Amino acid sequence: MRRHLALAGMAALVLAACSDDPTGLQDNATTEDRQAVVEALETSGWFTDAFGTDGAAEDLNLATSFDLDLSSVAAQDTVPLVRRWGRRHGTPVNRTVTVSVTGDTARVEMVVTFDGVFVLDRTPDAVPNATQKPLQEQAVQRAVLVRREESDTAPRRWQLVALSPREWRMTDQAKRTVRIARVVVRVNDEVKLDVEDPAELFGVDNRIPRLRLGDSVSVFAEVENTTGIDNVPPTFVFLHVFHHGPNAQGWVRIPMRQRDDGVYVRHWIVRFPGRERIVVDAIDAQTFNTDTEDDYRANGWGIPYRIE
Repeated sequence: MRRHLALAGMAALVLAACSDDPTGLQDNATTEDRQAVVEALETSGWFTDAFGTDGAAEDLNLATSFDLDLSSVAAQDTVPLVRRWGRRHGTPVNRTVTVSVTGDTARVEMVVTFDGVFVLDRTPDAVPNATQKPLQEQAVQRAVLVRREESDTAPRRWQLVALSPREWRMTDQAKRTVRIARVVVRVNDEVKLDVEDPAELFGVDNRIPRLRLGDSVSVFAEVENTTGIDNVPPTFVFLHVFHHGPNAQGWVRIPMRQRDDGVYVRHWIVRFPGRERIVVDAIDAQTFNTDTEDDYRANGWGIPYRIE
């Protein structure tokens, strides 16, 4: 994504690693290295806080805007999916960046914590009547950078060489009952990315999918839900992409269809260059079953890619 990170007040935001998810990294970067590393992440386009659709929005009329495979659709839902819903993450309440430098290699973990709201309108009429419920969520992403040699024309700086997907997870570990277990991205029927751990690092030059206009992309997701509520379906899964039909650009979300084997799938056609993330978004169905209860449970993986 081209939108840059908002890192105003960087010195106040760059802290030690989060205690609830220790990575083993020892933060030892100098002030100069830290500033250069954070700047490299900011300008890379892959570390924006943006999730996708912001706030309550109506789900897209998919049949007219996307190339879909509607086979093996799940049975009729007993939990209705409301038409207008969304997240408002708001300003991060904390941004933690851990930078561990060994020689000319820097390993980074960024954890951004939000205290937002989940907005939904469960009324059956066309009049907006939204309610909201608590949403405490973190965005976590990791990266590796290498230091370039100094020269007269290229001062010493850090270059991003590997990064992980960005994971959105519940801040409270006890509420992490919805979990994406695997995401596979196929481009023109060829597997380009197979992820089972959102902390896995992928080389910027040789592992991140490179897409071209007109490519057919298929995204497959395996999801686990241990929330313990007997809803049908237990989970709703969406794909967030920066496409809105063949003639317009904008974030949209499209429901993924569950096949008979339990795998969620969605297909789309690459229409515009330059965006660098698609998000698989799994939400516990109970989230859509009440107006204001503290029952939001979700997990999202933002998969990086390039469109050339």
